[in-house]
Amino acid sequence: MNKNILLCYFILVVSALSAQSLTGTWKGTTEGEAMVFVFDKDGFVSMQSEGQLMGGKRFEIEGKYYCMKYNLHKEGKIRNLDLVVYDLKTNKETHRMLCIVEWISNNQIRLCMGMDEPPQRPKDFKNKEDMIVLTRK
Repeated sequence: MNKNILLCYFILVVSALSAQSLTGTWKGTTEGEAMVFVFDKDGFVSMQSEGQLMGGKRFEIEGKYYCMKYNLHKEGKIRNLDLVVYDLKTNKETHRMLCIVEWISNNQIRLCMGMDEPPQRPKDFKNKEDMIVLTRK
């Protein structure tokens, strides 16, 4: 195979993967409720709904401090996304929300969050109550 063709193919693949980055601010509405997700380049995520902010590098619940990170597994059209809460004092994981995400376009995704206890990852986007379409701002 021609080296130039191989190089062009590699550049296209890398560009497509980097375009599908979660980094940034994403907004959407579910059940009439506006939600904002902020995914930063360092792997932290925060969520805001009805004026309440949760996540990021440091947040407080009942006098304890936590951070929330995300892990995006980059295989397949529908990708696994984990939102993980850590206790800042012990650095131990306290909660994990299992999600799936699908890119509609470079600036729009469909996100479905597993809301079950114990946590279970959704298999598809059929449950509209746990699904939100987010647009990058």
